[in-house]
Amino acid sequence: MNSKILVPYDFSQEAKYSLKLGKEVAARLGYKLKVLHCLDFPEYPYLGSDRIKPLEKTLIDEGASALIDDITKMFGSMEGLEVDIVSGSASSNILNTTFDKEVSYTFMGYKNRQIPNHIGSTTRDILRFAKGSVMSLKKEVSLESIKHILIVTDFFNTAVKAIENLKLIQRITKAKLTFVYVNTRESWLTTKETKRSMKDFTEIHGLHEANLEIVNDDTIVSGVLNGLLTSSYDLIALKLNGLSDAKKVNDLHLMGEVLLESTDIPILTYVHENNYR
Repeated sequence: MNSKILVPYDFSQEAKYSLKLGKEVAARLGYKLKVLHCLDFPEYPYLGSDRIKPLEKTLIDEGASALIDDITKMFGSMEGLEVDIVSGSASSNILNTTFDKEVSYTFMGYKNRQIPNHIGSTTRDILRFAKGSVMSLKKEVSLESIKHILIVTDFFNTAVKAIENLKLIQRITKAKLTFVYVNTRESWLTTKETKRSMKDFTEIHGLHEANLEIVNDDTIVSGVLNGLLTSSYDLIALKLNGLSDAKKVNDLHLMGEVLLESTDIPILTYVHENNYR
């Protein structure tokens, strides 16, 4: 199987950041790079008429031409890249593509919004429902700049496959690892219990020479944010639980969204079991 990195591309500066990092990671891992641009037409009944179809084709052709021009300006050629221009909902098209067995990562640029605590709908959908790992970034990041990774975890219920992508990023960056465990009233562990859980976790997943930070706080979200004030990290890794129509959004998903709103540090989320429709 040929593994791929998916990069949704909307011509924004943040999308350019994600494409540059995606290409760098793909080159280091020997993966292919797929660039996806979505033309999200409104769902008016008359847009399905035969007279509109030539216009849709023209827009797709112009989008492909502009995308190829952008990529060529950035990298000098299209070598090693696959480009796809599709019409329809950006969220649906991106999420459906993440379910391609060849797609291991999705690299996504994220724009700061003017509305406080209101994450964009496409970003929200990708974070909640995408399969595999999602790297979200607001600023330009290179592999060389990733020297310290913070792993937010409860040390439980993390599939070995789910953490493999994190290990690949750590391997090619040679970054230092720090685990943070947030002690809340609902998830209180003694220091001895936490260290034992970390030892078991690192042995299972083959993560060696990692540090441990224990934070006491009211919630996991506030604990992680307060922890970021005292130490410097270049990437935050966060496990998400799979969602289906029968499940409500859980604290981990909300934490991923709050972190994305509250910091410029790139965030790598990973979830491998999902039912998106």
